[in-house]
Amino acid sequence: MNTQIALGQRVSAGFQGTVLTDELKRTLADGRIGNIILFRRNIESFDQLYTLCTDLRVFIEAETGYAPFIMLDEECGSVSRLAHIAGCTPCAMAIGETGNQEYAYAIGRQIGRQLSAVGINFNLAPVLDCFTHKEGIATGNRSFGEDPELVGKMGTADIRGIHESGILTCSKHFPGGGSTKVDSHLALPIIDRTLAELESLELRPFRQAIAAGTDAIMTAHIMLPQIEKALLPSTLSKTIMTDLLRGTLGFDGILVSDSLEMHAVQDMYPFDQAMTMAFKAGVDIALICNNPGDARDALAAQIPLLDSGTLCVEDCERSANRIVRYKEQMAAPTGDRCAFMSDGYHDLAVSILQQVIRVTPARNGRRLHRPGADSAFLGVESYRASIAGDDTHYRAAEILAGHFGSMYWPEIPESVPDDCTGVYLVMEYDGKPENAAYTAFVDRLVEMQVPVTVFSMFTPTVLNAFPDTAVKVCAWQYDQLSVECLMSLLARQPL
Repeated sequence: MNTQIALGQRVSAGFQGTVLTDELKRTLADGRIGNIILFRRNIESFDQLYTLCTDLRVFIEAETGYAPFIMLDEECGSVSRLAHIAGCTPCAMAIGETGNQEYAYAIGRQIGRQLSAVGINFNLAPVLDCFTHKEGIATGNRSFGEDPELVGKMGTADIRGIHESGILTCSKHFPGGGSTKVDSHLALPIIDRTLAELESLELRPFRQAIAAGTDAIMTAHIMLPQIEKALLPSTLSKTIMTDLLRGTLGFDGILVSDSLEMHAVQDMYPFDQAMTMAFKAGVDIALICNNPGDARDALAAQIPLLDSGTLCVEDCERSANRIVRYKEQMAAPTGDRCAFMSDGYHDLAVSILQQVIRVTPARNGRRLHRPGADSAFLGVESYRASIAGDDTHYRAAEILAGHFGSMYWPEIPESVPDDCTGVYLVMEYDGKPENAAYTAFVDRLVEMQVPVTVFSMFTPTVLNAFPDTAVKVCAWQYDQLSVECLMSLLARQPL
C-alpha cells in the first residue's frame, strides 16, 4: 500500500449534499480519502440514501482499492440521522431505565438491519459515557444511565444487536465524558480525575465493550490534567490513547477521533497539526465532518512529515492495515426496504418508552389530568437535544394542544384567562437561557392556584427546577415518539 493510499485510509470525511457530485469526486480522489461520514443533511429517503452509499462505495473503491467505511451516528433517540425516514427509537436513557438488556439488543438489531439495508457499514455507537453530571447536556439522555455496570451491560447488548447485521460498532467517548457540563463541540472540558477514579467509573463500560468485541472506540475531546501532564486534549494524548487504551485496557481495534472540527480541538490547533498529533497519539482514523477539502488538505500536509520521519511510516502502515482488516469483515448492503421500514420496530419503540414515562403527582396529591378546551400548552421548541443532534425544530406543545383541542401559547403570556383549568409546560434540556423565564412563570401560576403539569422531554433533572406543587412527567426525549406516548398517556386520564 503506497503512502497516500495508507494515509487516505486514516481519515473519514463529511460533506454537504445528497448526491456524489463531480466536485466531491475530485476532492475524494485528490486526497485518496478512504472513508465517509454521513449526517441527516445527506439523507432524504431510502432510495436516495441507498443510491448515495452505492455511488460512494463504488467510486472510493475504484480510487483507493478498498471499499470505504460509510459511517453514521445512529445512536438511538435524540441523536439519530435516520429518524425522519425510518421512525424514532427510544433514547439510551429510556432503555436503561427499563433495566432490560434485551431491549438494548433489540434496538441495536433494528438499527443494524436499517443500516445494512441502505449500505452504511459502520455505526458510531453506542455511547458509553456515564451520566454523572446532571447538567451535562452533551451526554444527557444519550447515556444509558449513571451506573457504570448498567451502562456497560446495555452497551454490550446494543453492540450484540448491531453486530448481528454485520455492522461495525464504535463505543464512545473514551475515556468518558459524562462528568462534564461543558460540551466539547463548544469548548474543551477539563475533568480533574485520577486514573484510579476513572477506573472505578468511566472506564468500566469500555472494558465491558472491549470484552464484547466492539470494533472501534471513539475519543473524547477532554483534558485530564492528573493523567496527561502536557495538558493535551485526550484525543491528542499518547498517554491516554496508546498507553491507557491500547496498553492498560488491551484494545486492538480501530481508534477513531471525535471530529477535529469541534472547538475543543480547533480553537487550539489547525486541522493539519491536530491530525498529526492525533496520529502520533495512536488514533487510526481522524474525523473531519463538514468539509472534505479540509480533510484532503490536512492529509496532504502529513506526507512531508512521513518523508522526514516526523511521523512514523511503520505506525501509519500499521493503522492502515488494521483498518483494511476490518473492511474485509464488512457485510454487503442488503437493499431490504422491508427490513428498513418494519412496523414492528415502531411498536417495540412505543412499548419501551411507555413503560418508563415517569409521573410524579403534585405535593398536594393532585394527579395527572387529561387536557381539555380550557387547558393551555406552552413550551420550548426542540432544537438539538445536544449539539451532536440535528436541527429538528419540532413543536411538541403545539402538536399536543392541537390533538386535545386545547389552547396553544407560542410564548409566555402576559395574563392567564380566569377560566384556565390547567397549564401544560413542555421543557427540553437544562441550561437553555429561556428556562429561567419558564420557571418563574410556573411559580406565578402556582400563586394563582392554576394547576400546572411540567413535561421533561430530556432527563428527569430538568424537572428539579420546578416546584413540587406541579405534576411532573419525564418523557425522556423530544420527538414524535415521546409525543405519541404522551398523547396515549394523557388520553387515559380523567378530565
